[in-house]
Amino acid sequence: MADAAAEPAAGAADVSGGVPQRCVVVLGTGRSGSTSLADALNQLPNYLIRGEQEGAYWYLYLAWRMLESAWSHSTDYRESSAELEAEVGPGAASRPSFHFVKGVYDRTAVRRKLPWFNDLHPERLLEAVRGFYNATYGYHGPGVVSGFKDIRFVRGRAFPSADSTYADFANFLAFLRRMCGDVKFLLNSRASSSQDANKKLMNMLDLPESERKGFVQDLRETHAWYDRYAAQNPDHAFRIHMEAMFDPKINGTMARRLLAFLGEDPDTPISFARMPKWCGGKHSRSKWAASDLGPGSASASAPGSTPRTLRPPRQPPSLWHLRRRQLAQWVRGVADRIQGADL
Repeated sequence: MADAAAEPAAGAADVSGGVPQRCVVVLGTGRSGSTSLADALNQLPNYLIRGEQEGAYWYLYLAWRMLESAWSHSTDYRESSAELEAEVGPGAASRPSFHFVKGVYDRTAVRRKLPWFNDLHPERLLEAVRGFYNATYGYHGPGVVSGFKDIRFVRGRAFPSADSTYADFANFLAFLRRMCGDVKFLLNSRASSSQDANKKLMNMLDLPESERKGFVQDLRETHAWYDRYAAQNPDHAFRIHMEAMFDPKINGTMARRLLAFLGEDPDTPISFARMPKWCGGKHSRSKWAASDLGPGSASASAPGSTPRTLRPPRQPPSLWHLRRRQLAQWVRGVADRIQGADL
């Protein structure tokens, strides 16, 4: 019976550990084709790029930074850990015995108060964040290219509008690159950051007119971050505009360039338009290239019939949205406190 219990279930994923070898993260600005882009990748037999996760990896990033900050304050333990590391190396020093950690505490506690005492060794923190990725997305083994897409890692959402810089964006991506052996970023947006080009996104976010000017400024800055990062890191970052994905004159070339960037056969057939179009809460089988109806536009209808409105009338914010806004304000406060920390 014990032997049978030890046998893995048929079809069970390999969770034996290790760092996933290949990952893809799609960062989009919203209403820019990121879902269709992820689906194009998922047409490759060994790819499984998941959808959005409410920006969870931003909160993981903040937690990791705060834990590293806490480690930096634990000076007494860090000194002892450095001595141990010189003897046994960083790997073994990151997992010291209980008696070693307890001994450092007991020797120091009789001499001074220890409000910051901890043994949060950076090597173990890295194992923790990698383990989180492995448990959520990378658990299918080395043959699968895993990843996710999200539209929240932009200025004005995860990154506070007031003082976030390109360095903050680059630091976050450096954190994400720790998740896997080889992480590729697809930086996706519309070609223009103008208000006219992004009306659908502003309506999806339910932005009042008074906030739209600031939104466009944030979006313009995000586009600049995407452009700069892709230009500086062509080995692991690829810039892709929605218009190039759905223009039949150039999307074949775009698909080949994307596949070559990912290290795949550029002649592998993929489509950016396999999924139905998203129209105001309902799916339509018409392709993106066939129609781009704006918010409030009416679809084609029979003579004399009432046109169908694609976007429902604006509703007051729900309690859920209010709570999310409060949470966002709290996270921005945390980010402000740690942004200047010397980590």
